[in-house]
Amino acid sequence: MRVIKGAVLVAATAILLFLAAGAKADTVTFSTAACFSTGCTPTGAGSSITPVPGYTVSYTPVSSRTVDANPSTTGGLGYFQLSGIGATPAALAGISFALQVMQSLPTSGTDIFSAVLQGSFYSNNSTAYAVFANPSFTLGNVNYTLQNLGPGGTLRLNDPSSPFGLTTVSANISMTPVAEPSELSLLGVGMLALAVLTKKFALRLPSH
Repeated sequence: MRVIKGAVLVAATAILLFLAAGAKADTVTFSTAACFSTGCTPTGAGSSITPVPGYTVSYTPVSSRTVDANPSTTGGLGYFQLSGIGATPAALAGISFALQVMQSLPTSGTDIFSAVLQGSFYSNNSTAYAVFANPSFTLGNVNYTLQNLGPGGTLRLNDPSSPFGLTTVSANISMTPVAEPSELSLLGVGMLALAVLTKKFALRLPSH
């Protein structure tokens, strides 16, 4: 009886640890950085440009964010902000933009969403937008796909008056589960304990 109780305890503990390890693996931690102009180096402190005097386009990244990607979730990657006062539109003629994602969990990795700013804006009107060339990428087993994009990967940028000129950049974050060797070992221990239980119960059954 003690052997059976011990096997039950071992099996239950191993399987619970396996499930807990799998749940932990769904955690994704990342930060972002950004910059404007061709060949620029993204910075986590944010970046801004002045297309014409009195008008500014800025981007504020996220310093660190942890999300549960089981099975997927939406995570903010930062936001654009248009600002300026005037009746003459500020043109955004082909300004390059880079948004870098730096992932630390479950694995380390870095990649960049590349875009070009087009259109124009002024104090209470905007035809400005960012055109993303690559709306998705994968870091390890985690996929990042930009949301709220229009045809051709376009993201419309709100004018300075609505709401405060902010346009959030969000991504759908999902991951493909990958069992680690230690997790497989836990599952193996649990299955072995269950096999021992099954065999002992079979031996205790009366034969006919």
